[in-house]
Amino acid sequence: MKASIAIFLPRMGCATLGRPALHGTRHATPADRPTAHRSAYTQGGWPMMDWTLFGSALLSSTLFPGGSEALLLYRLHQGADPLASVAIATAGNVLGSLITYGMGRFGRQAVRRGSEKTERHVARAERWFVRFGRPSLLLAWLPVVGDPLCLVAGVLRVGVGSFLLLVTLGKLARYTALAWLV
Repeated sequence: MKASIAIFLPRMGCATLGRPALHGTRHATPADRPTAHRSAYTQGGWPMMDWTLFGSALLSSTLFPGGSEALLLYRLHQGADPLASVAIATAGNVLGSLITYGMGRFGRQAVRRGSEKTERHVARAERWFVRFGRPSLLLAWLPVVGDPLCLVAGVLRVGVGSFLLLVTLGKLARYTALAWLV
């Protein structure tokens, strides 16, 4: 007599070791079984919103430390849709940069009274901005100088349209390159 162990798998019903997996009263269809090609990030054939990736990208592009690249690479390795993942990460990262821009634009006095480390980063970003102008916003994805660049763009009152265009292009290019490498 064979012992069978029930394993509950999300969205696939109850599968039993030693006999065919059952879903309700019928045998499981191929769509109910996990496959290497079926992504866990789709629902009804449409990509689902990956809020963890979005939140990680958003937080990493504000003045808080963090990195969303590792999570993007992990999601892609798990089989997530590359186009949707790049779009989600880019949207979160650009929104975080827009928040930082807003902090610079509407909190100019608070920026000037920050810590010594923040003042050094802002001064460095300001030098980059003066030296290279608006196109320097294409480099807003850089780890040390990117966030302060967005802050300085807000302090210097760069137009929101050109800010969004340049920052989005730079961040989209970075996430696309990462996805292409996988």
